Amino acid sequence: MFSKKKSWLKRFDKIGFRLNLVLFTVLGFYLLTNSYSIYTLWQQAHEFKTLSHVHFERAMYASELSRDTERLSAQTLEKIIGQEYSNTNSYPISENFQQFFNAIRQKISANSELEQIFINEIDLLSAQYFDSIISLDNHLFENEKLNRETAEIKQRLMVLQSNQIKAEASETVNPSYHEIFTNIVSTTVLALYSESLGQSNKLRELNEENIKKLFNMEGLNETLSSRIQEIKGLSELTFAINKQKIHHSLAILGSARQTRLAAQRLSSACFEFYLSLKNATTKASNEHAKLINKVIFKILIFSLAFLMLTIIAYWFIQHYIIRRLNSLSQIITEHINGKAVSIPKCGKDEISVIARAFSIFVDSINKANSESVKAQKDVEEANEKLHALNESLQRISHTDDLTKIANRRHFFQSLAESWEQAEKTQSQVSIIMLDLDYFKLYNDFYGHQEGDRCLREIAQLFKSYIDKVGGKVARYGGEEFIAFLLGMSKEETYTLANALKDSVFNNAFPHEKSPLDIVTISVGIATQLPDAGNTPEQLISMADVALYEAKNSGRNKVCGMAISD
Repeated sequence: MFSKKKSWLKRFDKIGFRLNLVLFTVLGFYLLTNSYSIYTLWQQAHEFKTLSHVHFERAMYASELSRDTERLSAQTLEKIIGQEYSNTNSYPISENFQQFFNAIRQKISANSELEQIFINEIDLLSAQYFDSIISLDNHLFENEKLNRETAEIKQRLMVLQSNQIKAEASETVNPSYHEIFTNIVSTTVLALYSESLGQSNKLRELNEENIKKLFNMEGLNETLSSRIQEIKGLSELTFAINKQKIHHSLAILGSARQTRLAAQRLSSACFEFYLSLKNATTKASNEHAKLINKVIFKILIFSLAFLMLTIIAYWFIQHYIIRRLNSLSQIITEHINGKAVSIPKCGKDEISVIARAFSIFVDSINKANSESVKAQKDVEEANEKLHALNESLQRISHTDDLTKIANRRHFFQSLAESWEQAEKTQSQVSIIMLDLDYFKLYNDFYGHQEGDRCLREIAQLFKSYIDKVGGKVARYGGEEFIAFLLGMSKEETYTLANALKDSVFNNAFPHEKSPLDIVTISVGIATQLPDAGNTPEQLISMADVALYEAKNSGRNKVCGMAISD
């Protein structure tokens, strides 16, 4: 019995035991007061649940219904206005909002006859409103379809006009033929955007008269007759579609007015329902506030008692722990400064154990410092290796694996930097794009390994020409390569591109599937003076179009777009 008592008393020698005893005392009081607070809060929560679920939640949903009807109305107007400027805005107006509106509506139930009257009215008006939106959606969809057909006709007219311009220099016909043909194209384009039937009919009559003049001309060959027949068909299709567009525009306006009126009626009904629920919520909120005041008072009393107990715990920790730790800290500081101070080792608690351990630490610190210096040196060596590895990875990330020239991403980074420099110095920027002719046939006939070899040789040949003038060359994709040059005029760029084309031709890489039996390239170039109104992407697009022209005009050629100095 005495041994057990002595063992129990020894526990008081430990700081941890005494500290735990204090903390458990505080915790026990906290749990006691907290249990009572939880019971009080449970009562409050019960009242609040009634307030929030029965009143606040229903008022919130009613407010959301009112807000959503306004959003639907605003989206309808946005759709109608946007229809004038975009042919891609084809999403349904009602689809998502109707689902969201109905989801909120399902969460609301009536608690009185008056609320049931409001809900019935909302259900009736919402059904009318979404029916009107569906009708408007259908009209807008048909209108967008007509806009796409209009865009296709415009594109065909541009192609037809372009072919006509090219034919003027080569075809010998009545001089008035080209003028009348151009007038027909212009009148047809104007009819695409006509907004009245009267104006559209006048344009149609003018086109029919001009088309008759063309058919009655003498000396028409089969090509000219086919071209007249094509413009006639486009003209008739244009006036038919324009007539439908005018009718659909009137239908959209009528449907939009009907939708707007339905939205206003629905919004008004939702707002009146919201006001009725708001009044009920305000009354319940006042009753709940009284209960909260009682809870606050009780919590305040318990908080004061908890504060007093915490102050007592603070005094104990300060006197028995912090004061002794500060003394030990001062002794450790003096040892760090080189002063040999006596370290108190008496006692049986944890702080005494720390003091005894510190004497061991002082002996081992010199050894630790030596090992730290060695470790720091190892870290520096590792950092140098990591830096070298990062540089190697960066070079790899900028290089195309197959051709060993710059890849597309690195090319665009370099072009962006050079573009800014050229804009500041007002230097011209040129783009050269080349593509190997019939390369797929080359791969199919000789195999992909030979195809890769051919790509590497062409890439290095291209790079040798561009490096001489200080440009940047990269693999653009597949068998297509790209380069940019700074400070070269379009004539110099054209000369360089021709020299490159001739060099590939003179190297005479065998290509049995090519009409010339050797590998050839097609080249597109574009030159531009950078300013705020253009971008590198626009210049690349111009070179790409020129490359496409070189391909279409027989390959093994250099073509340049219409460019600005």
